[in-house]
Amino acid sequence: PAPYKGYSFVDYEITPAVEIKDDTFIMPNTPLTIKGIFAKVGTVTVTESEHGKVLPSKSIVNAGEKVSIYVMPDEGYELDTLTVKQGEADVTVADGAFTMPAGDVTVSATFIAKVYVAQIGETKYATLQAALDAAAAATDAAQTVVLLSDVTIPDGVSFAMAEKNV
Repeated sequence: PAPYKGYSFVDYEITPAVEIKDDTFIMPNTPLTIKGIFAKVGTVTVTESEHGKVLPSKSIVNAGEKVSIYVMPDEGYELDTLTVKQGEADVTVADGAFTMPAGDVTVSATFIAKVYVAQIGETKYATLQAALDAAAAATDAAQTVVLLSDVTIPDGVSFAMAEKNV
């Protein structure tokens, strides 16, 4: 028989255990119990976001399966928040993936504009240190670091300029 609506076949369990090869087995002289294992099927719905896209690796998923989430911010934006909810309950997301619960989930994301503090040529940097490191590593010519916003160096923090012009 077909699974009930909202469920899919996952596996079967046979007791006592028998050797199965190519989905067949030799019937022993003892009674067997064959149990079908089914999982609740849920859907992954993505809420549309401004300034980026979010794509799940699967949209119809068995409970217990891993679902990866691919985040693609628009140019000049970065991910701010990523949430997965089953109703009002949060679903844990770790390393860009979650385990599908028994039921439907909604994935939502917010994106914020990247903040750049310095620029060398056409390349922008999120931190002054990254820009200074890039300038110091350049071997072809002296680099000009342009500050794009106010930079505050915390008390007790210092840096040394490179031996060449940067």
